[in-house]
Amino acid sequence: MSTSGKYLQGRFGTTPASAGWPANGNPAGVRIKGLSEWSCDDSAAELDGTDSESAGYENPDAGISSCTVTIALVVNADEVTYPGAARGALVTDLLLFSNGFNAKADYDIPLGVVLRASPAVQVKGQIRQSVTIKAKGRYAGSLELDAGAAGPRRINPATWTNPDA
Repeated sequence: MSTSGKYLQGRFGTTPASAGWPANGNPAGVRIKGLSEWSCDDSAAELDGTDSESAGYENPDAGISSCTVTIALVVNADEVTYPGAARGALVTDLLLFSNGFNAKADYDIPLGVVLRASPAVQVKGQIRQSVTIKAKGRYAGSLELDAGAAGPRRINPATWTNPDA
């Protein structure tokens, strides 16, 4: 099952941050601009946990977590020079929101990689591109983020099991 929304923030690439960052507010990468529509498929690999105690019935276990995000980007061609997203590019600090009123992100993906990127095309003054991103390493879904914490990066230990513990 996937979750979807229309609001996100993040950066394409890991080009060096400008001198003086974070004081001057110019972190690494190119900010993702424009309108967007996203869907996120958060899943786990199915492992076979069947043994002699299963009495002949399946006993699946959840394996490695996986998060795949598909984003449809629309950028006004008159407002910005769109660098485009290339296959293999890194995406940093990707926050996905289901609506514009949420203070808490539905997904927080610190690092991802672009697996598929359609050619950026200009249609009626808008540049459009479809991008598929897969999370690299840890990420957090809405049930794992602490709504009461200051900032979006706080993980709620009551609902999130640390895989390193």
